[in-house]
Amino acid sequence: MRVYGRQIYSFLARATGSAEEARELLQETFVRALSALPGLDPSRALRPWLFRIASNLSADYFRRFRRRPTVALPETLSHAPPYAESDSRIDMERALGELPPILREALLMFHMHGMTIAEICEVTGLGANTVKSRLRRARECLRELLEGREP
Repeated sequence: MRVYGRQIYSFLARATGSAEEARELLQETFVRALSALPGLDPSRALRPWLFRIASNLSADYFRRFRRRPTVALPETLSHAPPYAESDSRIDMERALGELPPILREALLMFHMHGMTIAEICEVTGLGANTVKSRLRRARECLRELLEGREP
């Protein structure tokens, strides 16, 4: 929790658009991880495994409530630099919130959490070409949203 909690919370906050939901899903992520720990393959990396649990919980959240995320709250940006409240930062958060969840997830993992394509594949269970395609589509949609056009 000390090592990966902040990263996973940030991912969940941006994925759900809710600091409250992110806190609940973060707790659930680590509860599930703890219960599944005995079956963890020690040769596999811990970080992608934890992100996979968080990603699955986030997907369940959207299926259960059939909702799109709202704009992430400023408190979800606790690790962001001091200019986090600038208009461009707020516009970016708003645009991220408008991306479809499957595109936003890939973009967050790659750009904000520094995961490799291989790690994202491990987290999502998708092939490398699918992940690359989602990243490309996410960037295109984000650019269109920031330019004020509909994606």
